[in-house]
Amino acid sequence: MSHEIFQSRFVSHREPAWHKLGMVFDQPLDATEAFALMGEFDVVKEPVYRVETLDNSIVKPKVVKGKYVLTGHFPERNGEAAQSHHYGIVDERYELVSPKQLVSLWDMLVKQNVETMGTLQQGKRFFLTTKLESFDIKGDEHTNYLSIFSPHGTNQCLIGLISPVRTVCWNTYQMAIGAAKEEYKVPHMKGAMNKIGTWMQGQYDSSQARSADIRAALSHLADSAVGSDASRDYFLEKVFPTTEETSVEQQVKAQESRVSVGMLYEGQATGANTEAFKGTYYGLYNSVVEYLDYNQKRSRASARWVGPNGTIKERAFDVALDMAHA
Repeated sequence: MSHEIFQSRFVSHREPAWHKLGMVFDQPLDATEAFALMGEFDVVKEPVYRVETLDNSIVKPKVVKGKYVLTGHFPERNGEAAQSHHYGIVDERYELVSPKQLVSLWDMLVKQNVETMGTLQQGKRFFLTTKLESFDIKGDEHTNYLSIFSPHGTNQCLIGLISPVRTVCWNTYQMAIGAAKEEYKVPHMKGAMNKIGTWMQGQYDSSQARSADIRAALSHLADSAVGSDASRDYFLEKVFPTTEETSVEQQVKAQESRVSVGMLYEGQATGANTEAFKGTYYGLYNSVVEYLDYNQKRSRASARWVGPNGTIKERAFDVALDMAHA
């Protein structure tokens, strides 16, 4: 497993990461304090030069108009020499949102303590997370994280997401995106900083407000027995539906999905023997989620909550609630 933490620039609240790099802090820190503890660095847009050779063989650098190189500057730290790394060439339309700017924006708008913060791949990717309110459903703990991912380079977007995955390395960075319940992408174009800032502030407030409603709905699912194989099969047919117009290939895929989810529900899922899960609509719904997030072979893009699998998760939740209320 590859962590790709750069220069041990990683900090974590109370809980050390599996790679044992960086620093663990016990007292709550805001983003500015966590950034200082991790080791501040900056990413800037710098001019691109080309070389001109004059008639008298004098070499003269000349600025390439409208082109910039994204450069991360890392000052000397813990005996390590200062370093600079390039992340690609962009044009004048690219609006850079640097780690320093994100940290300031976080403290101004989100105003929440940091859970984890780190930089990956020689500073090309920066992440910042906070832990949202946790709740318990009959011993099954639900924890989500508000995360901001900031990759620098061409064809990259700022990413804001709500995910149950605690980001501590490159692998969990990717897993958090794959398991995201909500995701928001902002291209590095004009207005990028305002857009990601608005999302950050709104998502934290709304996620906290929705927590009580989600807890109540999940508790009801955990209290509602499925009752029969027929009810289980009906649920699976509603979640993975087919019609006469459905292609043979799609029918096969739907049936494979039903069988896989059914096997998870019958005992192969994580926590399948817990009180909340066993024989309940809570268990059926979570079997769908586990199948989509971890068991199904698929592209990362299709795994996201906002993509096709997100639609299936929403449908599974709605069908489970409807059947539990019936």
